[in-house]
Amino acid sequence: MTKPFRIGSYYTRDEISARLGGTKQWYLPTVDSKVVAVCLRKEHNPKAPNVVLCGSGPKIAKTGEWLAAATWTLPVFVKEAENRWRYCGRYKVASSCTSGPIFKREIAGHENPGSITRVVFLKRAFK
Repeated sequence: MTKPFRIGSYYTRDEISARLGGTKQWYLPTVDSKVVAVCLRKEHNPKAPNVVLCGSGPKIAKTGEWLAAATWTLPVFVKEAENRWRYCGRYKVASSCTSGPIFKREIAGHENPGSITRVVFLKRAFK
């Protein structure tokens, strides 16, 4: 059994990928069409770890759908510096939206709001 991640500790994408699987390049690493982690950068997701702004493009939009459909808890990491990802804990999907006033509010002020296809709201699963 692998050692659990420690809240507040830092990990590299290599370490995260080695323990959870999925690619190191995607912010939503997946294994067999299942999101296994959430790795967010504040410049793209300013309300991380609680709000995930999912981008466009067929593969990116699809992983956003998979994230929104997740019923399991997910480890969430936020990038603090080059190759330093802070573990925030395990989160569950609370809700998501692809349009409407809540969607518009969440993408307002984003550098490229037209590139956002979905907003996913996460809530902390464990303290």
